[in-house]
Formats: sequence, structure tokens, C-alpha cells
Amino acid sequence: MREFKRQQGGALSRLPLASRRLYLGFLVLAVCAFASSVALYYDSLGLSPDGAVDYFLGNMDDLDAEEIRIEKSARELLEVTHFHLYTMPLWLLVLAHLFLMARGGRWKGWVVAGALAFTALHVAGPWIVRATGTGWVMGATGVPFLVFYLVMALWPIPELLGGADPGGGHGPAG
Repeated sequence: MREFKRQQGGALSRLPLASRRLYLGFLVLAVCAFASSVALYYDSLGLSPDGAVDYFLGNMDDLDAEEIRIEKSARELLEVTHFHLYTMPLWLLVLAHLFLMARGGRWKGWVVAGALAFTALHVAGPWIVRATGTGWVMGATGVPFLVFYLVMALWPIPELLGGADPGGGHGPAG
């Protein structure tokens, strides 16, 4: 906990080699997960607010639609919300801890606060689309959400790659 009280961080470079490898692997997989999320988002909603509206509210009235979409029920949105309310706080917790342990200054607290705010807004996004019929909220919350998470995932990587093994050994056990 002392490391989180210090504003400059830098604890990652002092971790044993095995721990740095584990955290580095987690961050690489996290960035891959974000890439797959972007691909899934694009495939489901496209890049326009109308795509989000069609995805959540359906497009049965659009005779020119390439793909017919049925409105998401409240139950479907509740299931998605339920899943995301369990998983997203865990992602945020792990990424924020690694991010806060890396070198940097007070600005990192604002990144974590932004990630928390946009996580909440993005999870609420489908409900806002359903209530208002406006799809812009998905992009307006999703883009900053992704940026904050990528900053938290990418910032620690150089420190994890360049840190010296405090035990003096460079073997697999670290």
C-alpha cells in the first residue's frame, strides 16, 4: 500500500522477474482483449449512431436495411449489464493497480477517475439508447473508455520490460 501513497510510483521495476513477466503477459492479453472488443463493437454497432440505435432498438421499419435487427428486450439489456457490472470493475481494479504502481505523477489519479466514470457511463449506454433513441452515447462513452483503459494498459509496459531484477538473478524463477 505504501506504493499507492507515493505519487511517483515506480514499484514495477523493482518486482521479481517472474512477477514482471506475469504482469506484462496480462497487459499484452488485455490490449488484445481491447482489440477484439473494438472488432466486436464495430461488427455489432458499426461506426454511426444509427448503428447503435438499430442494434438496441431494432430496424424492423427500415425496408432498405441490409440486416434485420430485432429490438433488444429489457431482459437482454439486464443480462449484458449484469455481466459487465461483474467484469468491468475487475478489469478496472487490476489495470489501475498496475498503472498506479508504474512511474508517473498525480495525473495518473485523473486517468483512473476518468476510466471509472466512462466505465459507468458506457455500461449505462445501452439503457440510455433504449430510453432516448439516441445512439451517439455509445461512441461518446466508448471512445474515452477505450482511451483511458489503453493508457492504463500501455503505460506500465516499458517499466515492466526495463526493470532490473531486485534479487540480482535473471533466471526464470526471478
